[in-house]
Amino acid sequence: SGSAVQTTSYTYDPMGNKTSQQIDDPGAEGPDAWWTLTQSSGTTVQDTSGTGNLGTESGVTWTGGVAKFTGKQGQRITTRGPVVDTTGSFSVSAWVNLAANTGNDETVVSQDAGALSGFYLEFDPSFGTWSFELPETDENDPPDSDWAFATASSKATTGSWAFLTAVYNVNTQQAQLYVNGDRKSVV
Repeated sequence: SGSAVQTTSYTYDPMGNKTSQQIDDPGAEGPDAWWTLTQSSGTTVQDTSGTGNLGTESGVTWTGGVAKFTGKQGQRITTRGPVVDTTGSFSVSAWVNLAANTGNDETVVSQDAGALSGFYLEFDPSFGTWSFELPETDENDPPDSDWAFATASSKATTGSWAFLTAVYNVNTQQAQLYVNGDRKSVV
């Protein structure tokens, strides 16, 4: 008792046909952070999730209410500390418009740890695809067998927006990658 209970409510038309369904799950949490990156200027990047995870930009150009990263070294948005608990299951999402394959890894979202980042959602220029990678240990140069990863099976499209979602399930130790809502890979 005292625990949250999920409830489902339905509405029906006069003939008894279900017309809507509403699910209330008070135990479900919202995002830990949400940076819309739609401001026109400034170095402080607002978190619209309500959790207060402000970001600070470095080298970002604000063009037409959109953050533009040109692929130069050091362009980033940083937070005061970790936002995602990578010891459990988690997901991260981002809208990305890849201008070109620069020949370099283009990290879209990552979170620093000790030796390596806790995860990388990025463009892999070797294959021309999106990838999601997580080291299983925080050490320099872990062997390939110590990584969970998912790589898109199709090439990334340049010059158009893509919605990327990376999901890690700690129970199955599986990484999943979705591009525009379609699951592209599970490893």
